[in-house]
Amino acid sequence: MAVSIALDIGGTNIKMALVRQGSILNSLMLPVKENTTLGPLLPLIEKNIDQLLDGRDDLQGIGLAFPCIVDNQKSLILSEYVKYQDINDLNLSQWAHDQWGVSVLFENDARAALVGEWQYGAGKGYDNLVQVTMGTGIGSAVLMNGRLLRGKHYLAGNLGGHMTIDYEGADCNCGNKGCLETVASTWALPDLVKISSKFADSTLSELEVIDFKALFDHAANNDELAISVRDHCIKAWGFGLINLVHAFDPEIIIISGGVTASKEIIFPIFRDMINKHTWLPPETIEILPAAFKDSAALFGLDYLIQNQNKI
Repeated sequence: MAVSIALDIGGTNIKMALVRQGSILNSLMLPVKENTTLGPLLPLIEKNIDQLLDGRDDLQGIGLAFPCIVDNQKSLILSEYVKYQDINDLNLSQWAHDQWGVSVLFENDARAALVGEWQYGAGKGYDNLVQVTMGTGIGSAVLMNGRLLRGKHYLAGNLGGHMTIDYEGADCNCGNKGCLETVASTWALPDLVKISSKFADSTLSELEVIDFKALFDHAANNDELAISVRDHCIKAWGFGLINLVHAFDPEIIIISGGVTASKEIIFPIFRDMINKHTWLPPETIEILPAAFKDSAALFGLDYLIQNQNKI
């Protein structure tokens, strides 16, 4: 089978890989500056792709995964992407055709990661999946009956972190109100901790960076505030998963992101909440950690390139 070049376009790095059927044959990481556009990076990306290919001539296509709403049919970014605001001004399809004689495929990074897990990881053998990434934000993607759920405007299944769970809650950076991300995400966590009257007496107050690893570590050391905020976040995530179960009725939920390091603590709570609060018999939904930490989207892009218009 032919190979693909897959690019996971992140805010601080672009992960680039030569991929074939769930295997990375070669890979590179391209750091990117704080304020940049994609156009000036194309010569360097070309050089790196040529290095990955190393003279081989069986390239099927190039896939690009973006952390935003993507129209995969027209190869357009539909939501504001602050990092690379020139993306829709670039004719990347023509660029790829001129350089390597292949086409370009665009996809949302969460959808690409779900496809990678479905074909080669935790979702193998299932055709009804929800994947949730709990990181800086909370992303999601859905596969129903073996087909990616996209919707008329390409929003479907992608906004698990932007379902309102507190209609009197804080304004979200997306423009909605009381989103799951406002009460349990990495970007919201420092404020959640610092507004507490217990913050001054907490060991968390000694930290320069407050993230979920720190939160769970300090909770394990019996810090009262860390325990309280940890439990609050786990409960919020659990109700977010319940909303996704009721919306999409999956066989399994795959969880990815840094919080899976604490899966022994959080997964049993998620299972108990889903058993208690959903319209399903107990133990209907299985919750699994993602099999791949950083490569699922790369594998998914390769599968989508090799099987275009099939899912």
